[in-house]
Amino acid sequence: MDFKQKILIVDDKSANLFALEQVLQVLDVNLVKASNGNDALIAILNHDFALAILDVQMPDMDGYELAEFIRSEEKSKFLPVIFLSAVFSDDFHVFKGYQAGAVDFITKPFNPEILLSKVEIFLKLDRQKRELNLQNALLEKEIFERKKIEQSLRESEQKLQELNKTKDKFFSILAHDLRNPFNTIMGFSELLLTQKEFIPQDKADHFYKLINDASKSAFSLLSNLLEWSRSQTGNISFMPIPFNMAEIVSESIKLLEATAAKKTIKLISEFSERVDVYADMNMITTILRNLISNAIKFSFEESYITIGSEKQNGMVHIFVKDNGIGLKEEDVGKLFRIDTNKSTPGTQNETGTGLGLILCKEFVERNGGKIWVESIYKQGSKFIFSVPPKISGN
Repeated sequence: MDFKQKILIVDDKSANLFALEQVLQVLDVNLVKASNGNDALIAILNHDFALAILDVQMPDMDGYELAEFIRSEEKSKFLPVIFLSAVFSDDFHVFKGYQAGAVDFITKPFNPEILLSKVEIFLKLDRQKRELNLQNALLEKEIFERKKIEQSLRESEQKLQELNKTKDKFFSILAHDLRNPFNTIMGFSELLLTQKEFIPQDKADHFYKLINDASKSAFSLLSNLLEWSRSQTGNISFMPIPFNMAEIVSESIKLLEATAAKKTIKLISEFSERVDVYADMNMITTILRNLISNAIKFSFEESYITIGSEKQNGMVHIFVKDNGIGLKEEDVGKLFRIDTNKSTPGTQNETGTGLGLILCKEFVERNGGKIWVESIYKQGSKFIFSVPPKISGN
């Protein structure tokens, strides 16, 4: 062991302390001496002892009282105590010593060899106890480290599964959803190029509209794919700044008004004053664009969509509310998840991938907020996301 064990010896007579010291000095230990109970108490609180050898008869505090104190302290409650006494050596006092918690009771004058042999036994037990405690500590550390490794492996496995699902979703979009609008564009544009003299004008106009709609769908999907792939690879910058949310909402409405007008849907801003927030403006713009586009997609003709804000729990809540087809309760939990998300056709069979909502969730959380939906089937949906407000110092 790389430390010396300590023995406390307590006696009010210096001659007795000296005699004990002479007997015990042959042991490779540190001896701490005390001439009264109070000094012994201080020593017990400041040292870690392997054994205590106490005199019984002492002024102020006798050995029995000191032994009871030792047992009452968490630090020393298992400390072995040997009593030495010349005056109190009858059976009554020996029994009283054992009641006080002593492991042995030796009468004076004592035999040095017998005392040494008994002390060595308790020192050996103390070494074994310390060794066992050390082994237990090492075992607990090993178990803890093993659990950490197992947890890390589980997390890595889960991340790998998520990455595989992300990869599968990505290839699904490329293989199917992105190909569909280009099939439409190439198919009808080829007809218009090769058969234009045989196509009536009204039918040609319909083809032009289909090509235009497919082009917009492909562009929107490509925009989301690029944003999403950048977020997955960590290549998208995060630059929060203070800005007025009302202005961003107004710009988003202007951008999507024409799309909404095709379904005679009104986009209404309920922002009547400044709503200052602290976030990445580009990300918030992408979130709003996707939520409003989704609301248009799932709204009926001649309806309206409202965009507004509320302050709750120290955050600014931005909402996009429609009066469209809504969501079934079992479908709400599938939103914002790439592994279960499946796009639903819009009210005019508009197509999509559901990738926009997943992108919204990632961007909202990157800005320290949350996103959720309140929806009633066939009555409409209200998508809400929270964003930090502008505070002094931002």
